Amino acid sequence: DNYSNTIMYTDNCSAPTWDVLVDAEEKDVAGITYHAATGSIESGKGVNNANRMGLIVSAASVVFAHGCQFKNSGNGNRTTTGSTLTAFGCDLSGARYLSEPQAACMDVSRGSTFNCASNTAQNPSNLSGGQFGINCRRSFVSASRANLSGASENGIRVGYGGKVEADGSDCSNSGSHSINASSGEVWARGSKLDNSGFRGVLC
Repeated sequence: DNYSNTIMYTDNCSAPTWDVLVDAEEKDVAGITYHAATGSIESGKGVNNANRMGLIVSAASVVFAHGCQFKNSGNGNRTTTGSTLTAFGCDLSGARYLSEPQAACMDVSRGSTFNCASNTAQNPSNLSGGQFGINCRRSFVSASRANLSGASENGIRVGYGGKVEADGSDCSNSGSHSINASSGEVWARGSKLDNSGFRGVLC
């Protein structure tokens, strides 16, 4: 269960500001869970190398996490059930999908919003090297200029009416399709889609 054994679990509260960077050393722990909570994570802080999910934002939580780090999470990171995560310049790279079939550097579902867009080429968000960079279902993602390269399946996968804005993003070197938008909407003007294993875009 990716929601158990967390380093910090918050429930129906205003959570304390997270201001430490933890190396979980690939132990069987999750990083931080926000459940019906509000909170913030300081720049450069977070939980790396957790063998469950690194960051979970759920149950209508609202979290600001600019520049946060949740790298190499065993089952990725998630924003779900009407939650909002704003994380400009974040590093969520290297999701390892140990047991979670929908594992992504950021999995966004059930009417949620994830914003990691950059207005310039400087300090882009890093969601590279996972099974999926972004996996979006029934939700909205703003990820312009993000690094979504090197996914083992798709840099972006969107379905069930989800919408992803990813102008100027790097979705290159995906193992399957750079963008899989078979049942959703993706805006990716000026994005890199080269060297994918199959198609640049499936829609």
